[in-house]
Amino acid sequence: LLCLEVVVFAICIIPDGCDTIMLRNTYSNLQYLFYMVQDYPNATEMGIKELESCRKTRTDAVLPFMHIGASYLALDSLKQAESALDSAYVHIIKSGDIPKHQESLFFLLYDYSDLGSTKKAKDCSALIINNPLEVFSAPSCMAFAKYFESMEKYDSAAIYCKRVIDDGTETDYMYEAAKHLFKIYKEAGDKVKASEYAEIYMKMSSEIDFGKRQKLAATVNNQYKYHLDQKKEQELKDEKERYKTTLIVVCLAALLLVSLGFIYYIWKRNRHLKEVTT
Repeated sequence: LLCLEVVVFAICIIPDGCDTIMLRNTYSNLQYLFYMVQDYPNATEMGIKELESCRKTRTDAVLPFMHIGASYLALDSLKQAESALDSAYVHIIKSGDIPKHQESLFFLLYDYSDLGSTKKAKDCSALIINNPLEVFSAPSCMAFAKYFESMEKYDSAAIYCKRVIDDGTETDYMYEAAKHLFKIYKEAGDKVKASEYAEIYMKMSSEIDFGKRQKLAATVNNQYKYHLDQKKEQELKDEKERYKTTLIVVCLAALLLVSLGFIYYIWKRNRHLKEVTT
């Protein structure tokens, strides 16, 4: 939570127009946090701001486009998602440094497969250097599982999912792998294996602390809102003081006018009485 508070505080104190690497990294961290707690509209907004900062600093734009694409995909804005992913892919190709972008290619492979863009997914798979079954990586295994599943090559998809479960170290990805395997074997009519992976799926579900994620979601929104509200509260306080000062001046002026009016009335009455008596 300390990291979260620092990130949120940073985004509030950095002035508009500041084109530093710090600003870009702050937006990137916020995008990740909002995405992880399923606040996809804010994740999209932070991704777009990250891209704007990236363009100002003239730094690698692959990650911001990946963030924007993933956020739009989560919002079911498929056209915008594919456009952002296409931009990421183009930047990778133009960079001429394919090994540097292997992790991004794994996620592109997964997202293109999820979109049903088989041709683009195939192009990504051709650029991936290491076989994740040999050089293990849970995200890359799930990317290939999604890719083969999109092409209805379920046996191949199952191999990659089983590799994730056999590794046993990545709870989130084990959850996804078990869900895919349950679906594959259920549709294949293999009730024994479907039941086996349903059990693993339920076990992983209980191990993932969704409550913690929801708490973090509330924390993100509340912390972000807190710092914005502090500024608004100070503005309202200053405005209240101005109104208070103005009201005091008006009251004093009114009191002075009433006093002058009363003095003039007394003077005029005394003058009249004097004239009558004389």
